[in-house]
Amino acid sequence: MKSIESGPQWLDPWPLLAAAVRRDRLAASVLLIGPQAETSAAAEALARVCLCEETGRRDCRCRACQVELAQHPDAVFIRPDPKSIRREAVAAAVERARMFPLWGRRVVVAVFEADRMTVEAQNHLLKVLEEPPPHLTALLTTDAPDRVLPTVLSRCQRWRIGGQKPVQAPETVDFRDPAADWGETLVTAAYLLRRRYLETGRPDVLQLWDDVIRLYRDWEHHGNPQMGRALIEEAWRRVRP
Repeated sequence: MKSIESGPQWLDPWPLLAAAVRRDRLAASVLLIGPQAETSAAAEALARVCLCEETGRRDCRCRACQVELAQHPDAVFIRPDPKSIRREAVAAAVERARMFPLWGRRVVVAVFEADRMTVEAQNHLLKVLEEPPPHLTALLTTDAPDRVLPTVLSRCQRWRIGGQKPVQAPETVDFRDPAADWGETLVTAAYLLRRRYLETGRPDVLQLWDDVIRLYRDWEHHGNPQMGRALIEEAWRRVRP
């Protein structure tokens, strides 16, 4: 995955995803968990970044950024038709995934509402998730991960993105509110760190940004709101206006 430059980014609404791309921490297979509208938007933004041939920014003028995603020869989007995703649709995507890119360096296969895949379709998708070609990025979205086969889940890097609100940049983080959503608090801290790093280029802020991302992944896995509290407080102290 290439590094994206500073400036207007496709992934601005999801700062942790943007940071993962910048730090080359995004896996070849990604499952976005959350409300359908937001996961779909995030998947399309990730596809834009993966397919971009130049800057990875919204204002990029490369050919990949100038065409509709559905018309890009290296993009395959699968959606329920009308209520399910059948094996035939996945088989065609798997076949395309194994071919080399025609324009850029990557082929993107996105499965929207992955929980709507039939069992046969999910098992067929496993064939490419278990041994993905080096040029493939697989993006799956769902608001019901419990309806995705455990074998598929185990092959994907999971990101919960619901509630990452992009419109207004937060100025403070309240770490002592017992009613606060700890995941959203980490997202806010990551947003502040990302903004301050782009403003200053300070390596210590970049390191804290990376620490926040790792803490978020730990929080997603363990659900422990006490984990890393002192570190996040220190991160906020350093980046506050």
